[in-house]
Amino acid sequence: MQKQLLLAFGLCSLTANGVAQNINPASERFTTESRVYLSAGPSVVNIGVYAVSLGEDDILSLQAIQQAGRQISQGTGVIIDERGLVITNAHVVDQTIGRGTVVYQLSFAEEFGGHSVLARLISVDEASDLALLKIVDGKKHPPIVFAKEDDLMIGEKVIAIGSPLGNSHSLTSGILSGVNRDIDVKVDRRNTLVFKGLLQTDAAINFGNSGGPLLNALGELIGINNATAQSADGIGYAIPIEQVNEILRERLRRPRVWFGMQLKSDSNLVIDELHPRSPAANQGLQLGDRILAINSVAVGDHIELNNELVMVEEDSEFVVEVQRKERMLQLGITLPAIEARDTIGALGLDGAPGSIWFVDEYGRSNKSRVIKVTEVYSKSPASSLGLAVGDNIHAVRLKANNLRSGWTPVASMSQLVTLLKNTNFVQDDFNVIWSSSDGSYHQGKLVINN
Repeated sequence: MQKQLLLAFGLCSLTANGVAQNINPASERFTTESRVYLSAGPSVVNIGVYAVSLGEDDILSLQAIQQAGRQISQGTGVIIDERGLVITNAHVVDQTIGRGTVVYQLSFAEEFGGHSVLARLISVDEASDLALLKIVDGKKHPPIVFAKEDDLMIGEKVIAIGSPLGNSHSLTSGILSGVNRDIDVKVDRRNTLVFKGLLQTDAAINFGNSGGPLLNALGELIGINNATAQSADGIGYAIPIEQVNEILRERLRRPRVWFGMQLKSDSNLVIDELHPRSPAANQGLQLGDRILAINSVAVGDHIELNNELVMVEEDSEFVVEVQRKERMLQLGITLPAIEARDTIGALGLDGAPGSIWFVDEYGRSNKSRVIKVTEVYSKSPASSLGLAVGDNIHAVRLKANNLRSGWTPVASMSQLVTLLKNTNFVQDDFNVIWSSSDGSYHQGKLVINN
């Protein structure tokens, strides 16, 4: 019978109130659980997700969250890199909140400082229910120790740390009850996610444990807790470390900035192609350059390069070290967000939401949402089409649409890019309508460069 499951939303001296100080490892009270908590606890954070209403002049801060924030989700996360990368569940960082700015506040246990920090969302993979955050305080944080992927024993002791029902940094223990469990998780009335190859444990996993660590007796991470059986006690599930590593490598640790270059291979970081409008080409990189390091961290293959680029924030300068023939060079580079790959890169234009007034066929004044073109790059599809700064893009054409002639209004660059990537976008005929500042209207054929 199929079970119905729910996502689980959710040696030193300790100085917090009510916690013993000067712990003696030789004491009978010093259990495996105590040892694991002391070793892994500093790498675990409580995650609060808030919707905050901010004015144009307001500055995002922890104080702003307390004053104007509305909590919309709560869970747990695990620090996996000393520079502040935190892994958690995708459903913890859900941003479908309507109005407001989504803000992530991460808090450490009282025993390990008890402080809170802000984080930004790096990437989300809903299919695996994993997401990556980055703490933005610029400090170093203790990362968790990963277990070996093939080092699991049925019946071994496991420990979970999480924030069930908002009780921050709660610890439970049990055994590893099973491996390779396939489950269906109902996320709402209509949608169900299928997870394969999960770990099963009888350690208590409750709402708020989502995204927290499942640890072995050595304090090593063997999984990320993500689900609990709704109708059964003592059955919880975690994403195994093997899957976590794979998702990090292939999906989550992907840069969110646009470089605009092609490398010879995953193991050969020599620049083989440069996009003519790319930041790489415009800021000094050349064909044949070999990338050696990012911000003084050596990179030897594509995975290591991505691991460093994921740390790079858009419009913030960082240093690329390259070998150019016999010379070693350090270049200061600033990269735009990854979306520039589709706008500046593929289209050769940038724009912003806007609106214009027009008179309809009945003589009535109406307001229309448009994209106001703010930049057009030479030798690009946009310039070839004849678009100019100040023009207004009104609509693009799809092959199949409920609207007349297939013309679909556009109001933002993200919407434009989505429609241009639609398989029904008309490629071989007029496909864009725009107007100029003199009030004239135009139709043309936009040929996209990928």
